[in-house]
Amino acid sequence: MMQHDTRHPRDRGSVLILALVLTTVLSLIVIGLARYTMTGLATSDVSTDRTERTAAATAGVYFVIEQLSSAPPPAARPTRSWRRRSFPARSRWRSRAPRSPPPSRPPSTN
Repeated sequence: MMQHDTRHPRDRGSVLILALVLTTVLSLIVIGLARYTMTGLATSDVSTDRTERTAAATAGVYFVIEQLSSAPPPAARPTRSWRRRSFPARSRWRSRAPRSPPPSRPPSTN
């Protein structure tokens, strides 16, 4: 025997609408997760760069401290005031005479 379809004719397209709604909701969730992931990746890149710069600065500070601690004691090296008195520094601005203005051109006759 054949069975009769007990659904109403107006219910026939309801599965299609339900599938479209579920697809839309799932795609919105996936888009949100993708944006969240991209933001996390960008933040980790910035954090990595910052950590590398901080490590480089710290290494530079330790390098300078090591250089200063292995330098000869201050009594063994000349001081700035000694160098200034014995060998005056010449700067290019002080050692040159003031410049005179360029010579003026005679008026041209055309």
